[in-house]
Amino acid sequence: MNWIDTTASAVEALATVAAVGAAVYAGLYAKRTYEKQADQLEHAKKQAQVEQQQQAQRQAAGLAAWWVRTDDQHRWGIVLANTSATPFFDVRVNATGNFIASRQPDGGAITMTAVPPGEYFIESLSSEAEKELAATGQVRPCPGWEIGAPMPGATQLKPLLNAYKYRVDQMTFRDNAGRLWEWTPATGTNAQESESMT
Repeated sequence: MNWIDTTASAVEALATVAAVGAAVYAGLYAKRTYEKQADQLEHAKKQAQVEQQQQAQRQAAGLAAWWVRTDDQHRWGIVLANTSATPFFDVRVNATGNFIASRQPDGGAITMTAVPPGEYFIESLSSEAEKELAATGQVRPCPGWEIGAPMPGATQLKPLLNAYKYRVDQMTFRDNAGRLWEWTPATGTNAQESESMT
């Protein structure tokens, strides 16, 4: 019976080794599965961040400004267009070409609290028009510019395509998530390092 006990012990030992091996294999398999799922989750998270950044970039690229004049050349100004689906905030446009504005301490920047979707005409005032407005005692945030001037008919507006003297030099603004953006002719629209609005 000794051989039966020995055989039983051997079978029991083999079963134990097999169980331990199966447990180790199951543990390794579980670890690999967990790591694979964690990698997939991390990849999905990064992909979502990239898509969110791309969406924010597309939205920010929806703000544009350019100089225009009417056919009769009596009105000059800047068209500010927001083609995105949401407003922009703390908008600042730095432009060259308005003599009155250029003499201001801030260089004549056009500033607006909010710009909802749409197109807006910001008229560059003549010296005479500026004097008339000053005589009324009106305090205006952007001397030299008439923000919210009636938009001339689209057929009357002619963009100034090759006018170095009349150009938009820079725009800064915040999107609806509070991210700060900057546009320049050299770099296009880029997110800036800044705290979000609270």
